[in-house]
Amino acid sequence: MTDEPKPPNEEDDDDGAPAEQPTVDASNKTTHRSAQIKRIVEAEQVRRFWSNALRDPVGQRVLWQLLADLHTFEERFACGPNGFPQPEATWFAAGEQAVGLRLHRTFARHDREALFAMHDKFDPAFAQPKPPRRKRPE
Repeated sequence: MTDEPKPPNEEDDDDGAPAEQPTVDASNKTTHRSAQIKRIVEAEQVRRFWSNALRDPVGQRVLWQLLADLHTFEERFACGPNGFPQPEATWFAAGEQAVGLRLHRTFARHDREALFAMHDKFDPAFAQPKPPRRKRPE
């Protein structure tokens, strides 16, 4: 053995190799059932987290700003100062938009009602038209 430090990609993980991880015995009903209950509880915790964030006024502003910063609802095509297309920058913008759309779908999956209330509040495309003013009788 040498006293030299291991390169970062060869350092031992705290979790160990996948073969050393405990596995779930699929043939045991109680083990399978407890793993299933654990998955359901964790999914409910995630749903509750997103729902609380979407229903909180500050959370709404932060999440809407995040969606806006990712240009979720707009297509962006980049061009240089001379008007020549820049495909790399266009693909970068498409990647940002894809992240925003995945985040939007996550919100919709966990609390659709709060998401569309957020759209009504912040998205000009969802703005309700003002009712026409009635003229005063002369």
